[in-house]
Amino acid sequence: MVASKENFLKAHWDWLVAIAGLAALCLAGFYLFSSLGQSPEDAAAACSSWMDSELKKPHKGVDAVDLKVLAKAAGQLKAPPALREVDAKKKSFLASERRVFCQNGDETDKKNKGCGKPIHADAERCPLCGAKQHVVKVEVDSDNDGLPNDWEKKYGLNPNDPADADLDKDGDGFTNREEFEAKAQAWYYAEILRDERKRQKLTQQQLGERIGKKREYISSLEHGQTDMQLSTFMLIANALGLRFSLVVG
Repeated sequence: MVASKENFLKAHWDWLVAIAGLAALCLAGFYLFSSLGQSPEDAAAACSSWMDSELKKPHKGVDAVDLKVLAKAAGQLKAPPALREVDAKKKSFLASERRVFCQNGDETDKKNKGCGKPIHADAERCPLCGAKQHVVKVEVDSDNDGLPNDWEKKYGLNPNDPADADLDKDGDGFTNREEFEAKAQAWYYAEILRDERKRQKLTQQQLGERIGKKREYISSLEHGQTDMQLSTFMLIANALGLRFSLVVG
């Protein structure tokens, strides 16, 4: 039950902040309008009377400090609770999506010209005029643990928790950081093969035919959507006429 409440707070923090602010504004307005009917002298007399009555009350002493509350606060200082990242599909009340101005990203497209209106930053085509856009992928690392947000979300990690970089989520003996570095190295190899394919002016379809694979498979490798094994790398390298020496040590 406690965990579900914490998840609810993380997922709807923006609405709760807005509601709390609205409630405070309503209370302030109510207090203001209720005091308009009093003269300054009457208000001062009422305040003085209230203070006198409070001072005459017997003092109950100071309540004992709850050390559990203090311990919980100290724990949150060491590992502060992270707000859930804004879902691009569900949007958020206080956190807006990133937007850019529509531009003509394809000079050969004479039909669709950029309209200059604000659109979603990741849009490949403008939803208003249909012009193709320049899409620049920006790697964001919110918790500064060396793992990009997109990679952490893809593998079920928390992009706002730096501690999960040194955990072993799948229990294979390698930390999440080590697995990311291995996958980043595979991405680097994929870039080498892609650049060589383009240098030889081969299409993904033609390269796929050389190794007995479909074009979609080559595309997924080059875009990092499929993990590249060493055997796959050597197979494609041979198809491109590349030679590599494997050094161990």
